[in-house]
Amino acid sequence: MAENSKPWRVDIKGKERILDDFFKVDKYTVSHETFDGGMTPDLPVLVFERGDAVAALLYDPIRRKVIAVNQFRLPTREKGQGRGWLVEAIAGMIKGSREGRPEETPLQCLIREVAEETGYEITQAAPVSTFFSSPGGSTERIHLFYAEVQSTDQKSKGGGVDLGEDIEILEYDVDEFLHKLASGEFEDPKLIIAGQWFQARRGTLRSGISNERSQTFEAVIGGDQGRTPSILGIKTGNISLIKGVDVWVNSENTFMLMDRFFNRSVSATIRTLGAQKHPTNGAILEDTIGNALLQEMGSRAFVKPGTVLNTTSGALEDTHNVRQIFHVAAVRGELGAGLGGSLADIELSIDNLLKAINAAKYGSALLPIFGTGSGRLATGDVVPSLIKHVRAFLEKKTRGSLNKIYILAYSEGEYEILRSVFHSEGLELRPVA
Repeated sequence: MAENSKPWRVDIKGKERILDDFFKVDKYTVSHETFDGGMTPDLPVLVFERGDAVAALLYDPIRRKVIAVNQFRLPTREKGQGRGWLVEAIAGMIKGSREGRPEETPLQCLIREVAEETGYEITQAAPVSTFFSSPGGSTERIHLFYAEVQSTDQKSKGGGVDLGEDIEILEYDVDEFLHKLASGEFEDPKLIIAGQWFQARRGTLRSGISNERSQTFEAVIGGDQGRTPSILGIKTGNISLIKGVDVWVNSENTFMLMDRFFNRSVSATIRTLGAQKHPTNGAILEDTIGNALLQEMGSRAFVKPGTVLNTTSGALEDTHNVRQIFHVAAVRGELGAGLGGSLADIELSIDNLLKAINAAKYGSALLPIFGTGSGRLATGDVVPSLIKHVRAFLEKKTRGSLNKIYILAYSEGEYEILRSVFHSEGLELRPVA
């Protein structure tokens, strides 16, 4: 039979739900067209309505660790190598998909499941494949991802939240993982497929958020009663890619100590980009922003949470058109106890910061997601408060020039959480060229 004349006719004569529990099973009476143009007799077919799921191979590129989970799976008890315990890719069901009304996207589900099972927040995610897990009897599709995490992004110990979940988090060195993969020690198809994908592409992996350019998305706020509308938006990627915003915000600790040069944090990037450098080899000649912040601190060893200090932007004024750096003490530092964040301190910091920028008569500002680095707060907890307070400021502001506020989405996971909260708040994001 020619490719363009495949059989497509299907006659469903009856459908009866014979199991309606956590899992659902339907009994069909069905006839379908055959490849020679005829029709099959009426056949009884049982279909397991499983819904859709997500799964991911997690990888920490800094520590070179592949992260998987181990848990009890009764169906593997008699035949599995683990006698009921199975090493798997992180996975879970998309809410509402069994009823045909998914309540979340695959990526949103993945972010939730990874946080629940391992405590990690995803920094980057790339789709691997979408496939039917057992098409002879089940409707289940699996959306498989490769996702990157970092040890600093583990906000909780994980282990699962559902009744009966008892999850062990496993970490493998890359070479150990690939050896086990080649030796047939893994029995979870999701882990095997993603592992083979990872092995084939390990040297050329790219994330969804580009490391070469920043994208901008904007939502309009206000504009009623004759007032000029404001913009609340998202800018993606490394902060070093972003130009043309008047103020960059540096979320700091109460000691106001900027991060070391060339680390990956926003604080370190601002400090490095703002420094005066040697014209030929790029060596740092003067810690322009770090020194200015020390001068603003004066004789103080620390400040109260929510304190805002502003400094020069150093070299950033010429390279990125940044006119000023505003530093806010969003995370508490305690001697002997390290750094820690709270939503109350974050909210106070946001409110004080926006008032200060507006009073200084700047028109636009770029904000990080406060407290999710050294403060170890979960992005999903901070973002709703961040958007709520920024939106309230823009809606209530009656004077001042600050009318464009952008939130930095450094990673794919941060962007997806931001986008989801914008949507839940009824804010329509539009891409800006």
